[in-house]
Amino acid sequence: MLAFMLVGLLCLAMETPPVKALPLTVRCGLRGEPTTVALQPGWNLVSLPERPVDPGLESIFSDPRDSTKMTTVTHVFSLQGRRWVSARFDPASGTWDKGGGLTHIMDGWAYFILSSAEDAIRYNSTGYAPAITRQYRLLEGWNAIGVASECGETIALASYLESVASKWTEARMYVDGRFISAFNGGTYRTADNWSPKADGIPQVIAGRGYYVLLNADAVLGPFDY
Repeated sequence: MLAFMLVGLLCLAMETPPVKALPLTVRCGLRGEPTTVALQPGWNLVSLPERPVDPGLESIFSDPRDSTKMTTVTHVFSLQGRRWVSARFDPASGTWDKGGGLTHIMDGWAYFILSSAEDAIRYNSTGYAPAITRQYRLLEGWNAIGVASECGETIALASYLESVASKWTEARMYVDGRFISAFNGGTYRTADNWSPKADGIPQVIAGRGYYVLLNADAVLGPFDY
């Protein structure tokens, strides 16, 4: 089902074919500055590294410093609870068409975002506090997950998925217009071009998005940030 849905999704990008992946740039909000997630032309699989103050589409895709709307982002898709949801930006009216069921962008989920140019999502975040415990309910089958971590931090895939260690079978990242997989079989088997890697071990990064396949419902986390 995942492959079937993504074929249709990626067909939307024919006029903006995937380009070689650029290093992901994430900057967390400090001293009143917004949290930033850079986008490249074409499809981007990303997540929010910090929880947004206002998760509405209009807020996430507007610069909080002057309320300027992003016009480079045209389509957003996400797999949530075994259901694909989507939204489309209408440049003529300057509004979001939410008929596809997507109304908010939240931490913990991954989103396919189509951008016509290099740009960046800028949003006000709640930041991290020791009192906040984050955990995310995942379902049997494919799940689109974000990375709840200190902003920009790189974490071993095994460590991040430790709470679902006995239930996940495959993880996927999206790079250079295709998916790269890592498999959980007690020891990792991964494609050579999973990036980044440390000593051959796949890593995940706050700000990127990933897909993970589970053989049963589970809870990812808790994460204390």
